[in-house]
This record gives sequence, structure tokens and C-alpha cells, in this order.
Amino acid sequence: MARKDNKKKSKFGIWGWLVAALVLVGGGFGVTQGGWLDGGLGDSTETTETMTNETSSVSEGNEEAKHVNITISQSDILWDNEAVTEDEVESRVSNEEDSTTYTVTDENAIKATYDSVIETLIDSQADFQEAEEQF
Repeated sequence: MARKDNKKKSKFGIWGWLVAALVLVGGGFGVTQGGWLDGGLGDSTETTETMTNETSSVSEGNEEAKHVNITISQSDILWDNEAVTEDEVESRVSNEEDSTTYTVTDENAIKATYDSVIETLIDSQADFQEAEEQF
């Protein structure tokens, strides 16, 4: 009987210590990616500088970048909600800045019309993405 009493002395047990160690290592007590509370053990200076530079370049890019939404429904083409023809799309794309981005949305478009707009963007080497059909 004395043997059982010695074994039950520790209420915390091995599982308790394991859980406590995982909590300490895994993020309890303010451990962050940059170190203990962003200033203790880890060298977060390099990370902060990198993030600052990336934010600056993104901000500068947003000031200059323009985005155009092109929606094609049946044979109708909408350039930022303004009806245009296939020839006008070609003219407008060639007159836009190189930094302009485009999103082409297919809303039950006629294949020939859709392909014509995509071909115009490809020929102009424009930066575009094709959006999913919207309902």
C-alpha cells in the first residue's frame, strides 16, 4: 500500500507537464514570429524592415495602377459599366498605361465576343485575369 501512495504524490503527472511544455513553447506567454513579445529573443529588425519596404512598394503601386472591369454579356461589352464595341476595347486597351490591370467577367457571353476581347488583351500584353461567371 505504501507503494501506491508514492505514485500518486504528483497530481500534475507526466501528461500535465507535457501539456504545460507545449503551451509554453507553442505560443502562450506572448511568443510571436519575431521572438518573445517582438523584442526579446528573436531578431525582428530584419523582418520589420522587409515588411516596411514591401508596404511602401505596394502603396506606391496602388497610386499609379488603374484597374478596369470588362464584363461581357451575350454580345454586349461593358467597360467599367459603359457599353463599348470590340473596336473601342482595342482602342482603349492600346491607350491605357502599361500598369493598368483588367478583370474580364463572362456573363453568358457569346464565345466569339469573349475570345475577341481576350485576344485583344493578349496581343496588347495587358495584365488581366478572367473572373468566374457571376449570377
